[in-house]
Amino acid sequence: MTIDRNFCDERSLKMADRIASLSEKMDEREKQVNIQIKAIERSTSLAKLEMDRRLEGMNEIRAQLDRQAGTFATIEKVEDMRTYVMNKIDTLRDISSVRTGSGKWTDYLIMALISAIIFGAFTLVKK
Repeated sequence: MTIDRNFCDERSLKMADRIASLSEKMDEREKQVNIQIKAIERSTSLAKLEMDRRLEGMNEIRAQLDRQAGTFATIEKVEDMRTYVMNKIDTLRDISSVRTGSGKWTDYLIMALISAIIFGAFTLVKK
């Protein structure tokens, strides 16, 4: 069996052209992929910067809340203050009721004294 030399050369040339064409397409695709990789790296870098900025803001808020929480009264402290205020109110109520009662007692004594004077005056006038 004999192989036609021209046929082989022609076939080799077509294969070489095809390989060159595929190589160009691969090079072009590689450039596109590299561009996409750079864009992804750039967007990832920007997203990381934005995330860091947001996290820093959240850390500032957390620190502010921690400082603010340190100024809040504890439940025990509030309960102690409530008990103290209620005791003061009870004391003031007792003092007020004593004053009110003693004020009425004083009024009673003055009225009795005035009545005694008037009664004595009538008694002297009748004699």
